[in-house]
Amino acid sequence: MAFKIYVQDNTLYLIDTTDNKQYEGHAKNCLHRRVYTTSTSFAFTGLNYWKVETLIEFSNLQDKDGNPLSNTYADAQAFSDYLDTVLGKSSPQAGGVKHFGFFDYNDSLTATTPISVIGGGGFVYLTNNEKGAFTNKLYPPNGITKVWNPSINSFDFTELPLGSKLDYRLDIEITTTSPNQDIEVEIELAIGGSTYSLGVAERQYKTVKTHKLNVENYVYMGDLNTRDNPAKFKIQSDANATVKVNGWACYIFVYGD
Repeated sequence: MAFKIYVQDNTLYLIDTTDNKQYEGHAKNCLHRRVYTTSTSFAFTGLNYWKVETLIEFSNLQDKDGNPLSNTYADAQAFSDYLDTVLGKSSPQAGGVKHFGFFDYNDSLTATTPISVIGGGGFVYLTNNEKGAFTNKLYPPNGITKVWNPSINSFDFTELPLGSKLDYRLDIEITTTSPNQDIEVEIELAIGGSTYSLGVAERQYKTVKTHKLNVENYVYMGDLNTRDNPAKFKIQSDANATVKVNGWACYIFVYGD
């Protein structure tokens, strides 16, 4: 998979050459990032509808005319230096984002033993044993070893400094049993402290079948109550349902000097 990338009229363009889908953003609002200074893959923020956890190898980047960037830039560092001049430096600034990375937790259990939701029975927690083949923990932020604890099926934010942000992408499959069935998903935070919940998704499914639900949102570490207590995804419905958890990807911006 290759991507064209270029700046024109103060706009950064990223174009997927497989389907010509275009992502764009005002250049001053976009940043490029690499997990380590030696990394050859790039992430981008500030592009409309672009998934910020996506990494693109330097070897898969092209210029506006479809020529490999390696024809122009000696290596990923040289291209990064160029982006610094047109987008601004992505290195950390005092009191800002220190570093970033991601975890992708893929469940294996619910594929064979789905979670049962009793209609009208209230919320049920989603589980993730992170033993699926697509779990990826290779690109964490510096100093962060995890944000999910499978032994208690809860988020563990305790390694994150206050001010950090976690973007998540929830990926589940819901099998309904009734026409016009209502589904509600929330994330419950600060469990054991001053607990509160935030909405993740509300859907009404007209047909009885398996429905894919992919949704992106975020939480931030605004206080110790949120940071130091567990969090869980939960789901409820007005009719019986079963849920397969594919998993959730977590893209983390770590705050610090």
